[in-house]
Amino acid sequence: MMICKQFFRSVAIIVSLLSINFSALQAANKVNNILKDTYGGFSKNWSVDFDERGIVYVGNEAGLLQFDGNTWQLYKTPGQGSVRSVLISGERIYTGSFEEFGYWEANAWGNLKYTSLSDTLARDVLHNDMIWKIVHTQNDEVIFQAFNTLYIYKNDTVTVHEIGSGIIFLSNVRNRIITQKTRGNIIEFSNSEFAEVAGSKVLNRAYTRVFLPFGSEQFLLGSAKKGLYIWDGKSQIREWECEAQQQMKDYNINAGAFDGNFYYIGTLDKGIFKINKQGQVVEHLNVSNGLESNTIHALKCDRQKRLWVALNKGIACVEFNRPVHYITNNAANWGVVHAAAIYQNKLFVGTNQGVYYHPINGVSLSELNSADFIAIEELKGQVWSLHNQGNVLLCGHNLGTFQIKGDAVKQIADIGGGQNFVSISLEGKDYLLQNSYTSLALFGQQRDGFTLKSILKGFFEPSRSMSIDHHNNIWVSHTRRNEVFKVSISNIDEPLKKERYGLEKGLPQNAGSKVSKLDGRIIFTTRDGLFTFDELRDTVVRYKRIEEQLGEYAFANAVRQGGFQSYWFALPPKVALFNINSGIVKKEFEFAFNDPHNSLDEKYPVIVALNDTTTAFGLENGLALVYNSAFEQEQTLADTIYIKNAAYRLDDNMYKLPLDRHDTVALVPYANSRLIFEYMSVGSVNHKSSYWYKLDGYHKNWIKGNPQNKINFTKLPWGRYTLLVKGEGEFGQQLYPVQYSFEIEEPYFAKTWFIICVSILALIILVGISWLINRILKRYHNKLIEDEKQAWNEQHKEEQLRNEEKMIRLKNELLQKEIQHQSTELANRTIATIKRKEVLNEVKQEILKQSEHLKVSYPEKYMNRILRMIDHSIEDEDDWNVFRMHFDKAHEDFFKRLKSSYDDLTPKDLRLCAYLKMNLSTKEIAPLMNVSPRSVEVHRYKIRRKLHLGPNENLTEFMISF
Repeated sequence: MMICKQFFRSVAIIVSLLSINFSALQAANKVNNILKDTYGGFSKNWSVDFDERGIVYVGNEAGLLQFDGNTWQLYKTPGQGSVRSVLISGERIYTGSFEEFGYWEANAWGNLKYTSLSDTLARDVLHNDMIWKIVHTQNDEVIFQAFNTLYIYKNDTVTVHEIGSGIIFLSNVRNRIITQKTRGNIIEFSNSEFAEVAGSKVLNRAYTRVFLPFGSEQFLLGSAKKGLYIWDGKSQIREWECEAQQQMKDYNINAGAFDGNFYYIGTLDKGIFKINKQGQVVEHLNVSNGLESNTIHALKCDRQKRLWVALNKGIACVEFNRPVHYITNNAANWGVVHAAAIYQNKLFVGTNQGVYYHPINGVSLSELNSADFIAIEELKGQVWSLHNQGNVLLCGHNLGTFQIKGDAVKQIADIGGGQNFVSISLEGKDYLLQNSYTSLALFGQQRDGFTLKSILKGFFEPSRSMSIDHHNNIWVSHTRRNEVFKVSISNIDEPLKKERYGLEKGLPQNAGSKVSKLDGRIIFTTRDGLFTFDELRDTVVRYKRIEEQLGEYAFANAVRQGGFQSYWFALPPKVALFNINSGIVKKEFEFAFNDPHNSLDEKYPVIVALNDTTTAFGLENGLALVYNSAFEQEQTLADTIYIKNAAYRLDDNMYKLPLDRHDTVALVPYANSRLIFEYMSVGSVNHKSSYWYKLDGYHKNWIKGNPQNKINFTKLPWGRYTLLVKGEGEFGQQLYPVQYSFEIEEPYFAKTWFIICVSILALIILVGISWLINRILKRYHNKLIEDEKQAWNEQHKEEQLRNEEKMIRLKNELLQKEIQHQSTELANRTIATIKRKEVLNEVKQEILKQSEHLKVSYPEKYMNRILRMIDHSIEDEDDWNVFRMHFDKAHEDFFKRLKSSYDDLTPKDLRLCAYLKMNLSTKEIAPLMNVSPRSVEVHRYKIRRKLHLGPNENLTEFMISF
């Protein structure tokens, strides 16, 4: 018997592990991990509970955490210790810590204030006591459980109940409160007394920690050492003989929760097990597929049936009922998915690498793993479409059109790039019409499947989308050009009639039109909006009635029917399902594929209705499934929006408005400079809810909320207002709206007493005005005379100013002429000096030449005397002084500015710089400085170095521009 049990247990574990492996990847998509850098506490969390608004409270090692759907806030206990236990009862949040317990209440402004209950006891009573659990009884008692003691709070009084031995936990289910002694059996607390539960010896020292409802009257017990047991509520406790028990018997169970359909069992080292009512392990969550830790301290389900987990490392919110499910695995390397279909209890997927399939007999689509799909060897390569037509599956492939019948694959046409298959009736017979890279083809059904009947004549255009209207006209969009064609067929053997619709027929230019069908009408999705065909005018027109109701989805690039009167609109990365009936549009579902690893094709998103309940979306390396039933449940479990905070600013101070108004209107002083509102909803734990608000009586349209969930109003007029806030959850589900009424008080100038006072004052002023008018008229005449005099004086002053300006202008002109004259005089003197010195140099050279011939006949001392006279004349300093005087007049402060910028320049350097500024050549400068042209070039080079000029900078141009 023991061998059989061990065998079955091993088989159960293997089966469970296999099923868990299938869903391992998908589990990660359901787990929202929240770590300490997000919530602002410590890593370790001990307990979790929710208030009536859905606000989450978590017992953290650093204190009490509060999450309102948008922000986390940490409240620290008086002793700055950890919070081990949390219980929400009414408007109070009860918490237990080390040697401390009490409750928190929100004040009128929404902030939590702590009241200690343990302070009413002597400190030695709580010596070393940690409050592990808190329960509320039907007698309106709150029991704080320590290891050896129960502290019972009722009617503002705390009584102490000594147990006499250690207890492991405390739990209240169906008004039955039980615990277990550490070295004993299970005991029940009733009427302030403990009594041993009959039949609990089977769990002696098993460390029971889970107590949950089971069936209509029974209870499920979970223990660390013996696993799962069922208690009939009376005297029988028996082992739950099921797959879960066989697997979890030795898994150290520590926490549990029940959502009405499934049990969630947390362990200290194996993560969480999701178990159905039959005891089968549906899912196993651990660190390998999403959780941050395998150590589970507490579990609790909120009203959206999300499982909140207090972990040894962070917090997790697990959304098991997410309507979106991914079949994707990088290891599978499918490629981009272009098609999907269910055929003969198999899910077929067509990608750019081929066709893959997976049997689904008795298996949920959510359990499929892309790595387990089987490739069809004959269909490797680019696949464009899959179409289930009764007993065959048709495939549009780059190599042609193929037919899958049973397990056999057969090519039925060699037309490459087959896109869509649409049923059409021609000449009393039913066909399948296929569009492709180059043509339109008709397929007819035979006993063994489909065969190519005809390639329609007269149409040779590449197309991607196709639809048929109620007149049997075929509408086809061109793959690349911004045009569509309306094709009509009278005889399949004769050329078809083709009409082109482009810019001249109403289609927007360069808008990438695609053809679809919506509510019985042909539509064209474009980047410029939604268009339809106007049959009476034979033109394309904007579909305004629908477009206005679609919002941003009027610019969708794909529309597919999802069910009766339901249509999917794709606006990558987002998709939405709308119900459209008789021109009325209602959004039912919305989702954004923001994960870069699971994204839609931006240009040609693939949407396929697999059946009445499931829609498939092609991803870049996988498939996404959306379940109708799941998002319908999301709507039924939609959360409510609440006003979290309301305040106004007055004289640089903030004053908060009461939140609990009991149908009264909050009053705001008129002098306020700003009103601030904060709203919240726990409809989404990952900030994916969207909100809109409107101030009734002030705004005409709804305004999109900001990411901070805050609304600011500045200087509102006085009067009564109602703030309305509505929202949508992550999947487009409508959140229950909220409204907040307030009144801006009348200012003093709008009050009756002020108006009476102002009226009396006005009469007095009118009488005074009549007296003043006479005086004003008398003064007016005198003032006219004064004004005329003043005007004459001002005119005279203006003429004087004009004359002065004219004199200044004439002086400036004279000054300019003087500068021009000086420049001309300088140039002329410089040229004369150059000529004179050139002549003297020539005379000197000639004398030197003659001295060679005369030698003794002309004494040397006389010769040298003549040469010195010539040299003195060449180097005459008076020439330079005269030159400098004229140069300074023409170029004001040139030497001063140059010397201040380059203080290492010598007088000789400044002299050469002046000649260069006059644009003199080396040959002209040489006689002026009484040196050779070569010496001038050397001197120029030295100046360049002092001025730090680059090789490409011209020294002369530098001086001219300086």
